[in-house]
Amino acid sequence: MITLEDIEKRQIIDFGHKCKVWLVSVHGTCYALKEVPKTDLNDMEVKHLFDEKQALQTLSHPNIIKLITTFKDDANLYFLLELARGAPLSYLIKQQRKFPLENVQSIVYQLAETLGYIHSQGFVYRDLKLSNVLLDTNGKITLVDLGLCTKIDQRREFVVAGTTHSMAPEMILHMVSGGMALGYSYQIDWWALGILTYELLIGTPPFGLFGEDIIQNIVAGIQNVDMKDLTGTARNLIIRLLCPDPNSRLGCSGPSEILEHPFMEIRSPIKPSLSLMNGINSWSEFTEDTEEISGPDPFKDF
Repeated sequence: MITLEDIEKRQIIDFGHKCKVWLVSVHGTCYALKEVPKTDLNDMEVKHLFDEKQALQTLSHPNIIKLITTFKDDANLYFLLELARGAPLSYLIKQQRKFPLENVQSIVYQLAETLGYIHSQGFVYRDLKLSNVLLDTNGKITLVDLGLCTKIDQRREFVVAGTTHSMAPEMILHMVSGGMALGYSYQIDWWALGILTYELLIGTPPFGLFGEDIIQNIVAGIQNVDMKDLTGTARNLIIRLLCPDPNSRLGCSGPSEILEHPFMEIRSPIKPSLSLMNGINSWSEFTEDTEEISGPDPFKDF
């Protein structure tokens, strides 16, 4: 049984919202350790952490990061995870802007299959984006950071969560309407898959990345998106994934709608292109931060 005292921190390999991820060693075996300070967390952030733990403990899939165990001390929560190999798609796209078509087909198929599994277990992922997908030198993807993944089963969700440029219009409308919208369900992940597919093929998000115009652009719809460089099955897939009506969106009746789309010509991992391979091999990121906690511990039952 691994204890917190067994863990030897080596270096920080990622840094996210109020957390950092360490490369650690336990009796000679390397893992990733997600460290979350307990300080300055609001009630919703506390709920997200319990939801993340539930998702990691429940979901078991070759393309989803695996949880080894969790720990806590007076200052932090810890998720000990397998050390997933590969580089984030967000890093790789900066190296070459666009991905080769065959690599996009392989990545998107793997993601659709993985999201379909997540939905079959009653969870919605809610934060599909380039930085949450690792690609290794064999072309296999790993979905990481389940921090916004939550179990909804057959109910609708009303909590606004995720990254704005990948949010589906039903979530955007819920956010801007002051809570008067009808909520959302699993279809938001298929919208995000459409955003990611467009980014991999074109090099930029369809509705923008920063600024106040993103919300207006998403609500305005895909008719204002530059599609001139997309043709054939890729264009059709993205248009159908970015359908503003969630009940007409590709995938609304299940992942088979997406997995059987003609765009999905490559249904297994394939070796990345040489330029992608170079990016995967060169990827690294280091940063550090520390903070102490005071007051009552909301994680006594974690």
